[in-house]
Amino acid sequence: DSAETCSIMSWGFNPYITERSPFDGAYLAVIESVSKLIASGASFDNIYLSFQEYFEKLETSPEKWGKPLGAILGAFKAQYDLGVAAI
Repeated sequence: DSAETCSIMSWGFNPYITERSPFDGAYLAVIESVSKLIASGASFDNIYLSFQEYFEKLETSPEKWGKPLGAILGAFKAQYDLGVAAI
């Protein structure tokens, strides 16, 4: 028997960029992840994203709340620009 389907997983993250700009870091993480999938032979039409985010305790600091918000917006923009959805 032979397999006709398989799953390919990848990830993207640059801590240096993300530290300076959560928006740019998340945007580029999506681009990097999708690029790795394509380079591995995945069909662009079959790519779906799943995110795992880790942030410090937000508490009541507006600056801390801005980090995940910026990252979510960056990841959303990358999805929109590429036409790829997160599940």
